[in-house]
Amino acid sequence: MFVNGHFYWHMYWHMNIDDPEANLFGTLEPTILSLSVDIEQFGWIHPPEARARYAFHLADLDGFLCAVVDTRLTVG
Repeated sequence: MFVNGHFYWHMYWHMNIDDPEANLFGTLEPTILSLSVDIEQFGWIHPPEARARYAFHLADLDGFLCAVVDTRLTVG
């Protein structure tokens, strides 16, 4: 997702890759990785704890980063 000069990636809890290097890309908790194009800097964004256990995807909502949550689908 690209919003206001930043790229965003939703990092998933589990990786379904049978590869020794797969653990490099997995995270212990759901997070969003960001990259500022202007200053070439990475950062982390943590979703609200109350919603972190639900499946979500990222979207652009009128120029703002938005996490679309489906409370029927839990993660983990």
